[in-house]
Amino acid sequence: MQEVIGSLLPYALTIAFGPIPIITIAIMLQTPSPKRTGANFAVGWILGLTILAALLTMLSSQVPAGDADHPRRWIGLIQMVLGAAMLALAAKKIRSRIGSVEEAVVPGFLSSLAETTPGKAVVVGVVASAINPKHVILILPIGTLIAQNGLSSAQALVSIGLFVVLASITVAGTAIAYVVSPDRVGKIVDIGYRWMVRNMAVVSAAVLILIGVNILGKGIANW
Repeated sequence: MQEVIGSLLPYALTIAFGPIPIITIAIMLQTPSPKRTGANFAVGWILGLTILAALLTMLSSQVPAGDADHPRRWIGLIQMVLGAAMLALAAKKIRSRIGSVEEAVVPGFLSSLAETTPGKAVVVGVVASAINPKHVILILPIGTLIAQNGLSSAQALVSIGLFVVLASITVAGTAIAYVVSPDRVGKIVDIGYRWMVRNMAVVSAAVLILIGVNILGKGIANW
């Protein structure tokens, strides 16, 4: 249990402090009904992460654990592939910024969310958290670890719950804080939003490199 909790922390915090959740919750708080929209988006975000984490854990539990000599060999293979994929994504983002003199702008699919209604915000939250290739890459190792570590059902649920809570602290925390103090939090969110937009590619690349190297190293060790 301790191994699982220790392993899930960096993955959860990588999701929480990534550009997408921070930028998206900031956009939700700029809509015509910011309090309700932000809160509903947070609910959808949590729901989406829960579904994705549970699904990947269930799928991982169906994979044979291996023989006594190499029980984790297939896990190592998956980790090496995922680590290499993350490093490739990081390289792509770095290349896209080298030599670029254009001012960073919010991607079109994010800027189009400025008119999101409270009713649609839940769906947006689910899509943003669950239907996200980066999240799949980050959550799959956790699902595999939970499924193959001999945890009881209760321990698995606690692990998934803790992961979702940590991965949602920026989104849910910001939404709650905005309800309590909209003026003060709104100013802070706006500053963070502008900084993240300017540095989105750099932040994403740095995160991908750190986690990619970590996953690749674990994969080599397990192989």
